[in-house]
Amino acid sequence: MFFVDNVLLGPLRMLLLLLGVLLVHQIITRQAIGTYNLDYILKRVIFYGSVILVVIFILLQFKIYNIFTLMVLLFVLLGFQYLDVQKLSDSKKKIKEKRHTFLIDFFKFIENSKENFISKNKGFFRIRKINYALLAAFISGLCVFVSRFFFLKNDLYTLSSLWLRNIEIVKNTNANIWFSENVILGGELILINFYSKITGISEEMAIHSFGLIENFGLGIVLFWVLRKITKSEFIAPLAGVLFFAFFYNYMPININILIEHNPVYLALCFALPAMLFTVIPNILVVTNKKYVVVLLVIYLAIALTNFFVTLFVIPVFLVLALIFHSKNTLRPVLRSITAYVLSVVLVFGVY
Repeated sequence: MFFVDNVLLGPLRMLLLLLGVLLVHQIITRQAIGTYNLDYILKRVIFYGSVILVVIFILLQFKIYNIFTLMVLLFVLLGFQYLDVQKLSDSKKKIKEKRHTFLIDFFKFIENSKENFISKNKGFFRIRKINYALLAAFISGLCVFVSRFFFLKNDLYTLSSLWLRNIEIVKNTNANIWFSENVILGGELILINFYSKITGISEEMAIHSFGLIENFGLGIVLFWVLRKITKSEFIAPLAGVLFFAFFYNYMPININILIEHNPVYLALCFALPAMLFTVIPNILVVTNKKYVVVLLVIYLAIALTNFFVTLFVIPVFLVLALIFHSKNTLRPVLRSITAYVLSVVLVFGVY
């Protein structure tokens, strides 16, 4: 029982951290709860997850990676997002507008009693309608998580020579070491180090439980993508995710290392949304320049994570997307190809 609690400690802390971020975001923005749908959450999780990986890569090159530096940079980025600053020249005006709004709300809070403030703002936290798509996606991911968790007793990866090599790489990240003789694309192992730091667990436990998080995330992403590309709201997505969760005997994987962290899974968590943004560009409600930037960041994260997905899966998809494009998707496909080429040139240029 103690062993099970230790394994679940990191994923539970990660979930609580994400819920805390959503709570703070809701307190600041006070937007309708109904806006937190599957599209809204996954678009931001994928983008900011990619940003974190790319920023860590840059910090490691300058030998300044630590959790404090990373958090400062992320808060700066979130500040720009909150202020909705399009250009640096607009930042002074935006800060002035937000400052006035903040001061007015602050003095209202001081003047009114705590009970009145809560009663006036509790509508921003009240769930008026259950989002069944979001609930189904979470349950689907949880099914994958549970199915992998039950294989912990059959795990042959932990304490193997590969595990020892990977744990050494994860620990070397604390000394700002990215490149080594034993690793080609270390993006996944760098994220494991980051996961260890923000959850307060050891590197050994982080590398042991990170595979569960990858499978959970991939299950939710699969549900989202299948829901978007099929006419089925629930049946096809649920069938696809449940097949991935429980019918692993029919998949080309070794079930003895089923819970091992897998860079292919992590890369697919980024790659599948990038493919979706390419063929259904209106999911990203952004300008053309921002569209290229978002895809560039995601492709950079993929290129830092896995060689196979970067140089085989993505190119095949882009070629097919170009061949079978429509009038509305030609330009987004070309922009996606541009972002992909730039990301590959940048990453492999550095290597």
